[in-house]
Amino acid sequence: MNITSAMLPVDKTEGWTSHDVINVLRGKLNFKKIGHSGTLDPCATGLLLLLLGEATKKQPEFLHLPKVYRVSLKLGTATTTWDKIGEITKELPYKMPTETELQNALQKLTGEIKQKIPFFSAKKVGGKPMYTHAREGANIEKETLTTVYKYENISMQEGLINFDVFFSIGTYARSLGVMLAELLGTCGHLASLRRLSIGDYNLDGAITPEQIKTLPAEDILKCLKPL
Repeated sequence: MNITSAMLPVDKTEGWTSHDVINVLRGKLNFKKIGHSGTLDPCATGLLLLLLGEATKKQPEFLHLPKVYRVSLKLGTATTTWDKIGEITKELPYKMPTETELQNALQKLTGEIKQKIPFFSAKKVGGKPMYTHAREGANIEKETLTTVYKYENISMQEGLINFDVFFSIGTYARSLGVMLAELLGTCGHLASLRRLSIGDYNLDGAITPEQIKTLPAEDILKCLKPL
């Protein structure tokens, strides 16, 4: 099968970096160039679109597509990384909001908003990623404008707020979680994060990194989508 430009949808599992997945795929398939359509944090799961061969030239187009994430926000505990892998930095009391209180808070985080950039992010300041500064003990406070389109599938259980969020390029789901907790009068961090879609692409037909590692190359080739 002679494919020179293709995409492979991957359902990334926890613990894998985006580069880990690429390296495993590179060891299986004969493509000199393999990229992705936007990285996922190691503790995040869900859709990772790998671009192979000539498709890597389309990376800027994919990076600008809107995304949908499923978020689970844990109230009352803040961490260094704003997600569950970080060290606890603060604990505050909280009360679960009413549906009206939650809707009002989410409304303030809809449309064009100014968001905080996580200290542990790849955003560069002074030529170095912010996570490098953070590891050196310097938490640099930065903000940026982004657009949040809407929230769906909103639910609550004790200590957790769950929702799907639709947003533009440059949005940090961790930031939305931290900002929502603050609007509700407490602190918080993301207990889980799952990317459901990128533009019109979703998890249909996606394979896991573990499958890439174990499947024969010919079976992986059958999962490729020519671009």
